[in-house]
Amino acid sequence: MIKRLLYCTAFVLLIIGFTSISAFGNETDEKLQVITPDRNITTDNTELMFEITAPEGTKVFIQVYHNNSIDKSKENYVVAGDAIELEIGAFGRGWQEVPLRRGKNKVEIKGVYSDDSHDTITRIITVQELKEVKEIFEKKVSEPDILQNIIK
Repeated sequence: MIKRLLYCTAFVLLIIGFTSISAFGNETDEKLQVITPDRNITTDNTELMFEITAPEGTKVFIQVYHNNSIDKSKENYVVAGDAIELEIGAFGRGWQEVPLRRGKNKVEIKGVYSDDSHDTITRIITVQELKEVKEIFEKKVSEPDILQNIIK
């Protein structure tokens, strides 16, 4: 009798364990996310790797726009080439190297889901010479506000 009770208890615990694992494994964030770069950045690379997560089967379109305005205070973005198409596979991740031009680039990442709904994420990527990037970094670090925030 005790053996039977132990076997039944073990069986019930196994069933509960497997259902909680499968329920946990099925939890996914069902929307487009750009993992890298996670914000607008300044870089010296003219090619940047984008890491994207989305539900399986999502079609992702990456369109690059370049700012061709002569006046630095104004922005006039024009299409810099054909859109790059990427389909998200079973792992829910995709990687794409995106060519950029010197200056300001606006990169729009549009995910079209299997139900035809869509999300769009925009990143502003500024490509400059390494010397200019170092100068901007040194200027930002030397600003008193940043130093005071670090101290606090």
